[in-house]
Amino acid sequence: MLRQPVGVWVAALIAVITLTGTLLSIPHPARAADGVCGAGSLKRAKVSASLKLDDRSRTQTKLVSRLTIEVPDSWPYATDLLLGENSEGHRRAMRCLLRGDGRQAQWWAEWRAAEPRVNSVKGAVRIRTDTYGWADAQGTFYIGPWDVSIGKNHWTAALNMPLLAGPAGPP
Repeated sequence: MLRQPVGVWVAALIAVITLTGTLLSIPHPARAADGVCGAGSLKRAKVSASLKLDDRSRTQTKLVSRLTIEVPDSWPYATDLLLGENSEGHRRAMRCLLRGDGRQAQWWAEWRAAEPRVNSVKGAVRIRTDTYGWADAQGTFYIGPWDVSIGKNHWTAALNMPLLAGPAGPP
């Protein structure tokens, strides 16, 4: 037989329910690999990407990327981009556009000074995101849509946006 007052058990049960509800309401990572990014609807998307290498006599080189994507409003997730930044729809749409299917989930060497800018334009939604990172050794760095490889004698930068490249992938 339980010797604790009923009030203690009720308080404990309320605490567990509250904690469980809090844990369930934590946003989970959006997943683009769910096969529903609707790449076929992005054939009319407009993309502009730039990469700037800025060393300014430092021992590290700052890699600065600017990516602008204009998606047609016919893309299934176009209106989700206009939702709040923490909504599942917004995060899924951004992940589809910025990471695509199969890209690494964590970008340890990439930073943003601000959240991506999203606005509605006639017949489309425009997203602009600025990212940067620091290159200080040989290897590959992922900055925005760019894969920057630093070798012993030369650097290469490859634009890597498989979702927007279509079914054949990047050229």
